[in-house]
Amino acid sequence: DTTVSLVIDDDWKADFEISKDWKILKAIPAKLKKDPKILELTWYRKTLREQLSRSRKSLEEAMVSWDEFYLEEIEKLSTHPVISKHLEKLVFVTTDWKIWFYTNWKLKDANWKLQNISKDSMLRIAHCVDLHDKKVWWDYQKYCFENELRQPFKQVFRELYVPTPDELKAKTVSDRYDWHQVQPSKTLALLKGKWWKIDYEEGLKKVFHKEWFQAELYAMADWFSPADIEAPTLSSIKFQHLKTYEPIDFKEINPRLFSEVMRDVDLVVSVAHVWGVDPETSHSTIEMRAVILSETLKLFKIKNVEIKQNNAIIKWELWEYSLHLWSWVVHQVLKWYISILPVHSQH
Repeated sequence: DTTVSLVIDDDWKADFEISKDWKILKAIPAKLKKDPKILELTWYRKTLREQLSRSRKSLEEAMVSWDEFYLEEIEKLSTHPVISKHLEKLVFVTTDWKIWFYTNWKLKDANWKLQNISKDSMLRIAHCVDLHDKKVWWDYQKYCFENELRQPFKQVFRELYVPTPDELKAKTVSDRYDWHQVQPSKTLALLKGKWWKIDYEEGLKKVFHKEWFQAELYAMADWFSPADIEAPTLSSIKFQHLKTYEPIDFKEINPRLFSEVMRDVDLVVSVAHVWGVDPETSHSTIEMRAVILSETLKLFKIKNVEIKQNNAIIKWELWEYSLHLWSWVVHQVLKWYISILPVHSQH
């Protein structure tokens, strides 16, 4: 008189749905827990939950690596109850550099335009660099916002990092995270999860075998001691050729890989900072901040703010104010800079 089903819930997790006499139960009755069929379903649930975590990580790695898939491969993956939930929420790039969502052998863009695709076509998971280069990033962010699309990992709203003027001038050495102190154990855990290698002699490295170079993060630290006296202090970031060990100019590094390396280090600085606060070093693009602000203004029905290029123009009773979306500096329009000082509690 009891029905137990294995279902995929809204969070893409496999779970039980139990009913008895047409009533939904919160848990499997105790007398049924050791039933062979229930034990079999329990094993399947565990397997599907593990696949959820593995597939999410694998798809994100495929996006970063620019791995290509035949359309038939995508179609086969779409038959999997867990992986299909991921694929239907991701944006893909075709071989002719067009950007679409994939759905049932068809492609759909952010404006709901549908296009058929041949079976021998190649697809790869789009990186935010692709969206930015093709000038469609805003469109897909807006689509996700309006349709409440929650992706399995950050793709459309992924942070983009580009070389700063100082880095382009220095050519091969980035000092953007200099002097940030971090917690060693938390830092190592975060970087290991992002495929960094910990070398006892040379420190922290991330190797890109396909592109024949490695990223190196230098720090004044002994990563393998408790660091009771002084927390590690981050230093420079460099890219080196795997064969010659010659430094590589930032202009020669693929923008996608440069962004991912800086994103990893920014995660460390934000999460593992020794004082337990986010120092707000993120170099997320102005485009992302603009679209989030624009959609938030619509939600709150605020009509006196307009996004113009790199600024939010705020029309108020006495004057118009300009808020820069990168530096957060405020000016009275056609007048002067306004000094706004934060009052910190406890810090």
